[in-house]
Amino acid sequence: MLSRSAFIHQGLSIAAALRRPTPGVCCWSLASAPFFSFRTAAGLAASRLVSGRGHAATLPAGRVGLAALQMASTVNGMDAAAAPKEGGTPAVKPLVIATHDGTFHCDEALAVYMLRRIPRYAGASLTRTRNPEVLATADIVVDVGAEYNPATHRYDHHQRGFDCTLTTPGKVWSTKLSSAGLVYKHFGAEVIATIVADAGLPALGDADAAAVYAKVYESFVEAVDAIDNGIPQYVSAPCPACGPAPEGADAGATAPPRPAVAVYQSSTGLSARVGRLNGRWNEDLSDGKDPLGGPTGRFLAASSVAGEEFAATVVDVVASWLPARTVVAASLGARFEADASGKVVVMSQYAPWKAHLFAAERAAGAEGEVLYVVYQDDRGSGAWRIQAVPPTPDSFDSRKKLPEAWRGLRDAELDKVTGVEGCVFVHASGFIGGNKTFEGVMAMAQKALVL
Repeated sequence: MLSRSAFIHQGLSIAAALRRPTPGVCCWSLASAPFFSFRTAAGLAASRLVSGRGHAATLPAGRVGLAALQMASTVNGMDAAAAPKEGGTPAVKPLVIATHDGTFHCDEALAVYMLRRIPRYAGASLTRTRNPEVLATADIVVDVGAEYNPATHRYDHHQRGFDCTLTTPGKVWSTKLSSAGLVYKHFGAEVIATIVADAGLPALGDADAAAVYAKVYESFVEAVDAIDNGIPQYVSAPCPACGPAPEGADAGATAPPRPAVAVYQSSTGLSARVGRLNGRWNEDLSDGKDPLGGPTGRFLAASSVAGEEFAATVVDVVASWLPARTVVAASLGARFEADASGKVVVMSQYAPWKAHLFAAERAAGAEGEVLYVVYQDDRGSGAWRIQAVPPTPDSFDSRKKLPEAWRGLRDAELDKVTGVEGCVFVHASGFIGGNKTFEGVMAMAQKALVL
C-alpha cells in the first residue's frame, strides 16, 4: 500500500497534468505510473488522467486512490513542476517522455512502462504528440520522430534504413527492434535489476544478469518487436504432403515451399489485448463518456497491461528459470557418477530441464550425448521417471526412445518384459516411463541403453 507521502506526491503530479496542453498534444504526469494497474492494489493511486483536450477523466469506481484524488482536486491544477518548495526554491521540472498520439501499440506501451520502472524516469511526465517542435523539447522520445540516436535519447524504428537488432553474449538476434526493443537494448538491464529488487529477490551477479537479460528478450520482448514490425512467426518450408515437385525438377526434389497458413486464429495475445484498449471504431471515446479517461487513459491502461506481464516474466525467469538452469548444469556435470556411460542424467532435484539441457550440453562440449533424464515424480508419489531426451527442445521425437517391446505396458506385465521389478508404465510412444524406486528406474535406463 502506498504511503501518505507517496499519495501526496502523486496528487501533485496528477494536478500538474491538468494544465492546458499544447494544441495537438496529449499530456499527463503520473509520478508512479509504473505501479498503475487495473488489477492490483498498486494501481489504487492512479485516479485522474488527462485527455488530448486537457479534460480530467475519472477512472471507474473502486480503481482510484482517494488521497490522490483529493490532492488533485485541492491544488487547482497548479503545475507541480513550478510549485515552490519549502523556503521558496522552485522545484526541479520533471523529465518528459514523449511518444505519438492516436492509435497506440504494444511496443510503445511497453517502452513507456520500462522507462518508468527505472528511478530517473519514474516521475517523468508523458506527452503524446507527432508535433516535431514539441518532440524536440522532450527528454526522451519513443516510437515517433524517425530517429534513432541513443546520445539524445531518440528511439524510433520506423525510418528508412533502420535495421538494428539486439546482441547478447554469444548471439546476434535477427529480429528487428521496435521501440520496446530499443528501450530494452539500452535500459533493459537496469529495468530488470529494479524489478528484481522490488520483488525482494537477491541481486543478480554479472553472469546471471546476462543470462536473464537474454532470456527475457527471447521469452517476451522479441515477440513484441516482431509483431510491431510485421515479421511472420512461421517460415514456409518444403511440403512433401502438398504434392509432387514441379515437372522437370531435379530427381529427388520435393514440392516447392508453400506459404505458411495459420490453421487457427488467436486474439488473446498481448499485442491484441493492448490493441483492444484503443476502443472500437464506433465507440464514443470522448473524455466525459469513456470510463478509461479517453485516449491518454487508455494508453496508460495499455502500458500497465504490457508492463505487468513483462514484470511477471522477469520475476519468473529470475525465480524459476535461473535456478533450474543451475540444477540442470550440476546434474549434467555429475552424469558419469550416475551411470558410467554418461548418457543418463539424474536430476539432483526436480526442475524443468528441457529448456536448459541443450545449452548445458553445448557448454560442456557434450552435445547430443545424453539420451535419458531420470527424475523423481514432482507430484509427491515418491516414484521415479525416465524420459527420453528429444533432439530439440520443442520436438516430439526422441534421441533414443524406450524399447519398442516395453511401450504401452504397465505394472506386472511390464515387470515381466523388462526384467525389472517395480515398473509402473512406459508410454505408447516410448518417450517416458516410470518405476516405483530409484534403483528400478536406473535398471530400466541401463537396459534401454543397450536394447
